Amino acid sequence: KVRIGLTESELELLAQESRRFVKAGRRELGIVTGLGRDAATTVGSTLFLARRAGIQVMATGGLGGVHRGAGETFDVSADLDELGRADGCLVVCAGVKSILDMPATLEALETRGVAVLGFRTDQWPAFTTVGSGLTVDWRADSAEEVVKVVASHRGLGVPGAIVLGQPVLAELEIPRGEMEAALSGALADAACQGIEGKAVTPFLLSSIRRATAGRSLAANRSLIEANARLAGEVAVGLAEAQST
Repeated sequence: KVRIGLTESELELLAQESRRFVKAGRRELGIVTGLGRDAATTVGSTLFLARRAGIQVMATGGLGGVHRGAGETFDVSADLDELGRADGCLVVCAGVKSILDMPATLEALETRGVAVLGFRTDQWPAFTTVGSGLTVDWRADSAEEVVKVVASHRGLGVPGAIVLGQPVLAELEIPRGEMEAALSGALADAACQGIEGKAVTPFLLSSIRRATAGRSLAANRSLIEANARLAGEVAVGLAEAQST
């Protein structure tokens, strides 16, 4: 069955025995529950389940998106389509995962009508790197401003989700050049080993963690905590606005 909100022991199980958990997108939810398998959810399936439970604000690390070379492989994350249909939901993130084609992902979000803002930045965050060099058209500088944007978006009945990109702390970021070098090596290893489909992302992230001596993991941990904190502040603000 679906679990929304885990106990401490369940979190420990997920952390210590992660190999037994499959990666479940929205289309696999019925399969894994029907077959009684242990699974962890993608951004898209988390967003789908959250909406079903009446939760309209969520936080994550990096979104899925358009993979590099997608013109040949057609490898595009289902996260994008779910964001396009998640009307009025807010997703706080640190941009998309560094392994993706960021310009193409931003174009895909625009095509799907997904609103994108930077949080205290004019650049699209690059996951464990502060900036991607790509500008965003809109920014918010406080949780209160985000609350106003989300409330207005919902009030107007605008379709699609709102994505809020918050950069990783500058002191923990992996510089762009170092990240690209680590990624190039990881992509070459994945090609040599025939890694494909859903296995690509965890393989690349694990390879990058080793190449950066664990610094990418520390940055990932920090940005997830910061995004959860910001999402919580906005959720409280929205609840207070609705009660007045």
